[in-house]
Amino acid sequence: MVLDSSAIIAVLLQQPGWQQIQSRIELSKLVAVSDGKLLETHMVLTNHIGKDAFPLVEAFIQRAEAKINPCRSFYPLCKRPSQGRPQFRGLHLLCNGQAA
Repeated sequence: MVLDSSAIIAVLLQQPGWQQIQSRIELSKLVAVSDGKLLETHMVLTNHIGKDAFPLVEAFIQRAEAKINPCRSFYPLCKRPSQGRPQFRGLHLLCNGQAA
């Protein structure tokens, strides 16, 4: 499972549907997130809560046992659609229309 910032934020802020996201994370054999998405998550959460959100994000990543990858490392996992870019949808990186 490749996490998007919206999924991490939903879990941390316990937004509607967060339990389903958390359950899917727990059931996944591999959880990954790009460093760019972590930066985005940190910026959005810091703005939302009014203080540095790094400790929250770091704790989440540790609990999820998520692998942090550089942004470019996800591109080879996908067969690129005709537009030349992989399709990212919420929680999953889609490869040929299939959730990775």
